[in-house]
Amino acid sequence: MNSQHTRASRSRLGQLVGGALAAMSLSCETTLDIPPRHPDISLHAGTGYWSARVTPRGLHGPVTSAEFYGNELRGDINRLPVSVMVDDDQMTAQGLLAGQPVHIHVTPELERLHVNGMFGGSFSEYDIGARWIAGRVGSCGYQLVATGEAVRDGVRFDDFEGMRGCGAGVVPTELEIPDSLARFSPTRFAVLLSLLLGTR
Repeated sequence: MNSQHTRASRSRLGQLVGGALAAMSLSCETTLDIPPRHPDISLHAGTGYWSARVTPRGLHGPVTSAEFYGNELRGDINRLPVSVMVDDDQMTAQGLLAGQPVHIHVTPELERLHVNGMFGGSFSEYDIGARWIAGRVGSCGYQLVATGEAVRDGVRFDDFEGMRGCGAGVVPTELEIPDSLARFSPTRFAVLLSLLLGTR
């Protein structure tokens, strides 16, 4: 992680998940308002690095450009074409990622979101918890723990560290999630995070 940041006094992960859960009580529009500053979400796994800017409609980065158009997320994630329809009321999403089926269901539980179904043609089941992210997304398994909250350039992040295993390889992994991601509905939040974790 970037050593030039200021650690906050307490983790914001619970607030991040809580923000996604609280969004269920609001009318489901394309997104919720996001402040003018659009921070990046990033994943560093082994020698690989991926990042994208979180915008009011989706994600944009060097190899990623995907936005919500109404209830549909369209574009490319890690240069892979994606088209996913989201049902915020049923908390489901289905579509295609690189021609492979996506069909996930999101269940809010105490201090976590439980995500399960098919992702990119592979069975997926994982938890986004108050202090961890663990389980399988697509062809990769994750065991990440929160290392605390950080403030970089005036933007709050939740930082995670742990391991990712894809196939036979297991590598050290770092994940940075800006709190603006929780401004999407719980289902859209889970879809965007799944796309980050499930493509490589």
